[in-house]
Amino acid sequence: MTRFLPAPLVGCLVLLYGQPLTRICQLRLTDVDLSSQMTSLRLGGTPVELPHRVADVLREVIADRTQRTTPGVSHGLVPHPVWLFPGRPASQPASAESLRRRLANLGITSVRSARNTALIALAREVPPIVLADLLGLSVGAAVRWRDLSGGTWTSYTARRSRP
Repeated sequence: MTRFLPAPLVGCLVLLYGQPLTRICQLRLTDVDLSSQMTSLRLGGTPVELPHRVADVLREVIADRTQRTTPGVSHGLVPHPVWLFPGRPASQPASAESLRRRLANLGITSVRSARNTALIALAREVPPIVLADLLGLSVGAAVRWRDLSGGTWTSYTARRSRP
């Protein structure tokens, strides 16, 4: 099997959820829940259910990690994987800079701009308290993003209550 590089997953976490690379590199396999019908990832207090295509990429990254860390086989990796994006050595997380280089290879050269765009779009749609809980932001930061976005999120409850 060809090694599946995690850069597309890192890109999704930046572009869809506005996650900083410093937080992405600290994600652990225990932050992932594959047990339900929907795959979820804990970015903040409440796990976020991932869209199917992102979930598929996440599952491929995990399958690749599991295959390359078979206990008893010397791959130079830790026998029990901890980090979703391991570094070198694998007992440590990848660095934010190594993730930034991987994203640059995909054409995402301004991670900060991509993250800001995602947070502005999310802040228009979701109340600050919910955004803070889902993404691991402070409530104050979520309010500032809402103010920057010009969003009022007053129709959020009505949209969420529709079948």
